[in-house]
Amino acid sequence: MPRSRFQCFWTRKLELELIYFVRQREAIWKPAGNTNHDIQLKYKAYAEFAAKLGQGFTARSVRDRWVNIRSTFNHNLRKVKRTELAASSHMEAYNIPEYEHLEVRQVKEESELEVGTYKLNVRTDRPRHKKIIKQKKSSKCLKVIDNLIEALNPLLKIAPKPSYWFFGKHVAERLDCMRDVDAESASQEIMRLFNDWTQTDDFT
Repeated sequence: MPRSRFQCFWTRKLELELIYFVRQREAIWKPAGNTNHDIQLKYKAYAEFAAKLGQGFTARSVRDRWVNIRSTFNHNLRKVKRTELAASSHMEAYNIPEYEHLEVRQVKEESELEVGTYKLNVRTDRPRHKKIIKQKKSSKCLKVIDNLIEALNPLLKIAPKPSYWFFGKHVAERLDCMRDVDAESASQEIMRLFNDWTQTDDFT
């Protein structure tokens, strides 16, 4: 069938009229076969609709427009069905129930906690941190007491008296109340006096 030299423009309204017209024709809407008789009935219906539209429309143009509408509808229908199928099968895609998500998360947190505890308890080859014992100010006084006891040791062996111990304690307490510089100076002066006393005692 030759094409018309006139152009035909399809609007939304014309397409809806074509759909309504085809729906009234069982041979086109629900074709039972594809025999020559069926094809003749189809083209007769297409020519009838083209005659209503006027100049520029032919049976071939009506048939092409109907095939285009039907193909577009079937394509969109398949997309909708695929979307509905995917939406209805979301539970199959994620078989783990919601409470198992929480359980897996809890197990993961517990395993991380155990690993952290293990790392804390594992000994390494690094040397242990040695505690630094800070020397207090009274350590100098204790040193002075030791020196006093060592100096008084001969006297204690000859005639042990508890008064020497109280004397040393009194001296240490007094030195502890002084500044470092004054305590050091007083300690040196005490040791000098003891040395002079012991030397004088030896000569006598």
